[in-house]
Amino acid sequence: MVTVPAGKFIYQDEKDEEDQIDMKEFSIMKYRTTNVLYQQFDPRFQHRYPKYSWNKDQPVVGINYYEATVFALWLGLRLPTETEWEKTSRGTDGRDYPWGEAMGYQTGYCNTADFVVGHTSPVTDFEEGISPYGCFDMAGNAWEWCVQLFSSQFTTQKIVRGGSWLNYMVNAKCHFRNSFDPAERHPGVSVRCTTLPLVEVEKEDEDDDF
Repeated sequence: MVTVPAGKFIYQDEKDEEDQIDMKEFSIMKYRTTNVLYQQFDPRFQHRYPKYSWNKDQPVVGINYYEATVFALWLGLRLPTETEWEKTSRGTDGRDYPWGEAMGYQTGYCNTADFVVGHTSPVTDFEEGISPYGCFDMAGNAWEWCVQLFSSQFTTQKIVRGGSWLNYMVNAKCHFRNSFDPAERHPGVSVRCTTLPLVEVEKEDEDDDF
């Protein structure tokens, strides 16, 4: 786990300080969930996409939203909210990618379709691409399930963040949002967990201090 300190950050395009999201301190997994870790949770687990993720240190893929939720509970953790995931990924300066800004298509920062790897990579491979708080693999390799606290009542889709080996680098930007059916098992979707409880500071809490 790594610690993400308390404070405000630029969420999506909210550049004005009064519109930024204020967060309490929290911890989140340094690495995305690997095959070997998931098999400790479910010893009978069989790789759903062995052509794309087969080694113990590659990210587990083909885990749907419900399975990811139960796995997180087994660890004593939970799925991150979108705001938690985004702050972990981009820090407080509103950067596009975890490592900063892309200067063309640099190799060694992430695994996306631009580099035609054709499968997932070990979760420790891209040290050049770590986030400001030291998290690996938050761009590319595999999407990560997130919780959308105020999701619409008219959709059952669940949010994923981070891009994958199947998507282009532009889809791996820290603010990019995608969604899948929660029951879908996709070869490019994995999971990373964070600590309890929820850490977003509600604005009415700030008013109570005065």
